[in-house]
Amino acid sequence: MQRAEIETHLRAVGAELANSALKVARQNGLPDDWLNDAVKGFFATPPLTTRWAEYPGLRVDALTPAYMLAMKAVAGRPQDLSDIEVLARHLGVTSSEGALAIVIEHVPERLLTPRVRYLLDELFDKDEP
Repeated sequence: MQRAEIETHLRAVGAELANSALKVARQNGLPDDWLNDAVKGFFATPPLTTRWAEYPGLRVDALTPAYMLAMKAVAGRPQDLSDIEVLARHLGVTSSEGALAIVIEHVPERLLTPRVRYLLDELFDKDEP
């Protein structure tokens, strides 16, 4: 995918998300920025980012691989599993304990459910007897 295609796609997705969030806000008597504020409460630390690109009037930051790994571990959806494995390899993580240590850095205690721990155990310790 070319950069221009990615930018076009992200604009379309962002517009759809913004319109949907605004509709939910108006239907439920919430402030227009409710979604942004709600998402902030999920993680213990603010998102860690790195600069991906910069243009006149536009800066594009990307989440760090460690932060992405933590978010995907908490979400634990089937489509996140291969992403967790790729991110772990990129970060040099080879065990569930190493992955859990990264998750603990970014996720509040209340979101560290047994499900998150089991998911990491299954992903990293699947070759053990």
